[in-house]
This record gives sequence, structure tokens and C-alpha cells, in this order.
Amino acid sequence: MVKLNPQLKTQFKAALSNYHRSLWKPALSGEIDFIDRTVASFQNLKIPARGQSLKTRSKRIHSTPQVRFYRSPLLLPRKHTTVEMGDLLFIYKHFLNKVLDTYRAIIVQAKYTKGKKKSWKIDTDQFYFLTQWPRFKIVRPASKRWRFIKPRALTWASYGFVGSRATRYPLYYSSTRMLRYKKSVPSTKSFSFTVKSGIGWDSSTSFLLKFVQGLVGENLSSNTRIKAFVDDLYTIVKWQPDPPGELEWNDDENEENEGFGVVEFTVVSEQSER
Repeated sequence: MVKLNPQLKTQFKAALSNYHRSLWKPALSGEIDFIDRTVASFQNLKIPARGQSLKTRSKRIHSTPQVRFYRSPLLLPRKHTTVEMGDLLFIYKHFLNKVLDTYRAIIVQAKYTKGKKKSWKIDTDQFYFLTQWPRFKIVRPASKRWRFIKPRALTWASYGFVGSRATRYPLYYSSTRMLRYKKSVPSTKSFSFTVKSGIGWDSSTSFLLKFVQGLVGENLSSNTRIKAFVDDLYTIVKWQPDPPGELEWNDDENEENEGFGVVEFTVVSEQSER
């Protein structure tokens, strides 16, 4: 895994501190506001350091991708379920001597609460999708291709919990760890999930530091199915999948109550690491 040199790590922590401050004032108004501020904070961040550098790019589309799946193949007639795919896609790439060395991805479903209590309402159908990952297809934008991606990393699908009164930093918790805590997927349409002390939630700082050091997230270099899925998501936001290049952006839709953001972190090391 990549090891950020001390100078780069210190500067990145400072950038994360600025990101957190952008979430405090004014107070977040909802999930879309969180997506917008996250995308804005990592729009074009550049951190040079000796022998290593970090840069970011980000984009938001004004519609949320939706997926369709069948919850049980045994039910007749088969009834499909359609849910939002998620709110944010984080990508991390590390180039060592100009060669792609580490490639990670995480999809995040943002949840927001207005109250002081650290409790969030979770949609059961979406929770099932983010924990079980059944065979599915993207129906918005329209696609006929069905996918069965078989995630291997427990942190591939995560929830990002935010609340201007409940927590100042976003809290990230993988959907799989939530499933282990809940023991099973509830059968109701939605359920309440409350952060309790001692669970071991990741603050935004530790989560993003781990991510940008290649310690969490799905390894796209070894999971070609998820790599193809992520490439499709890049196409949705009109990015060239790989490698990063010049962007062409045509965002004609304008749904204020929807959104999907992609944030890409790229670290370049100019010499071999030992």
C-alpha cells in the first residue's frame, strides 16, 4: 500500500480540516447540500510534496442513478425493486513511477439528520442492495446490461452519516458492518439506525486518510467486474474512465432535490517506495 510522506500527509490533513469547516458554517441543510460541499471541496485540490504529489477532481450530476434488482428469484410473479444507487463515488489512484500501482473505490450513501440524536432512517430495500449486491442493472440513465459484481471489500459500500446538530464530522460506516451489527436485514420498509458509543465509527479524517493510503475500498485492479461498473459510472458523469484526462462536461438536467457526486484522488510517487 502507498505510504504518504510526512509533508504530504500533513498538508492533506490541513485540506481535510478546511473541508470539515466548510460543512459547519452555514449548517448543512440536507444530503444534497453535503454532496455539493464535498464535491466543491475537492474540485481541484493540488498538494505538491517532495517526491510525491496529490491532486483531486470532482463532478456532480443533477440526477441520481437508480438500479433495479429482484429481491428473491423464488417469488412468482417476479417483482423488481428500484432504488437509488448511492450519492457519492470516491476513487483513489496511486501512480508509482508513472505506472498505476493502487486503485480503490468506495460508493457512499449519504444520510442526514436534523436532530441532536445520532439516529438515521435507513431504507430497507436500498440497505439490502448495498449489503447483498444481487444481480442488477442501472435504469437511470437507461441501460439494458445486467451486472453481478461480487464485491470483496467490506468497505466497498458505505454509509456517510451527517447532521449539523448530531455530528460535525461525517461518520462513515460500511453497509456490511452495519449488517453485522443488525444481524439481519429488517423486513420493514425502513428502520432506524443509531450510533452508539464503542461501535468504532470512522470520522471523515480517518476514513479519507485510510482511503488515500489504499487501506480501504474495493481493489479495482483485481476485481474486473467492479472496475467495469465504475467505468460506467465515469461515463455517466462524462469522464474518460482511465487514465484521468481532460474533461468534457455537459450537465443539462437540473433537479435540485437530487444529485450524484464523483470525487477522485490521485497520488503520484516519483520514486520507488521502500
